[in-house]
Parts: sequence; C-alpha cells; structure tokens
Amino acid sequence: MDADKMRMQSNLQERLKKKKEERLRNKQEELKENFKDQKRELEQKQKSEINRIKKDEVGIYSVWGSIVVGIYSDQGCDNQLMMTVDILCKV
Repeated sequence: MDADKMRMQSNLQERLKKKKEERLRNKQEELKENFKDQKRELEQKQKSEINRIKKDEVGIYSVWGSIVVGIYSDQGCDNQLMMTVDILCKV
C-alpha cells in the first residue's frame, strides 16, 4: 500500500513537473514572438524616419541650389557655371 502511494505521488509530481515545463516553454515562445514583432515595428519606424530625413535633405539641397544659382545669375556669371552649380546641388 505504501509503495502504491509513493508511486502515485511520484507520478503526480512528474506530471506537474511536465506541465510546468510546458507552460515555461509556451511563455518563452510567446516572448520570442513578441520580441520579433517589436523588432519588426522598430525597423519599419527606422526606415520611415530615414526616408523622411532623406526627403528633407533633398528639399534643403534644392533650395540651397536655387539660392546659389540665383546669386550667380545676379552676378552675371555665365550659363555653364550656373548649370554646373545646379547639377552639383542635385547630387
């Protein structure tokens, strides 16, 4: 009788241990998936921010180029120089 109780107790402990390990594995997988999702979201935000900054830079260079070309044209510089400055500003 005592051997049966001990065996039942051991079986119960083993089942509880397995359930606990399974819950732990499930939680780890859930955390990994959450991490992957957050990483993807952050990468998308970074790409969006980089694209926004690049667009801003292009706008600034365009304005700067227009100003420089305007200054050169006011000073009577030839067309070749103005075109060169304009091309350099667009790069």
